[in-house]
Amino acid sequence: MLWKKGYETKAVAGFVVPEETEGIVLIGISDLNQVTDAELWMRLLDKDFPGLDWRIVSFGLDLGIALPASRMRRVKVLVGDWGVEREFCLCVPARFLMVGPPTEDAWEQFAEVIRTVS
Repeated sequence: MLWKKGYETKAVAGFVVPEETEGIVLIGISDLNQVTDAELWMRLLDKDFPGLDWRIVSFGLDLGIALPASRMRRVKVLVGDWGVEREFCLCVPARFLMVGPPTEDAWEQFAEVIRTVS
């Protein structure tokens, strides 16, 4: 029997961004293994919110080996981390954080948060 990767995404309300960043939405990556799920967040943002100002924050990684050049213009490399254990998507004005991959329910919840602030 084959086992699929478990998809559990955690919502965190009231997340305080530890440092100043640009963008209404931030996608955080702290390990190259997180790029695939982070790319799903990126594609959903591009599809459902064209023109939205979103950025990628990399915690000490050179994402140039994992992301296409078109994505690299959105990357800001930070030193240290924010204590988030997986890839994440953060709506900065709402202080709403989703930790993990964008399951259907997680995306619907996150998209509704974006709509309330844009």
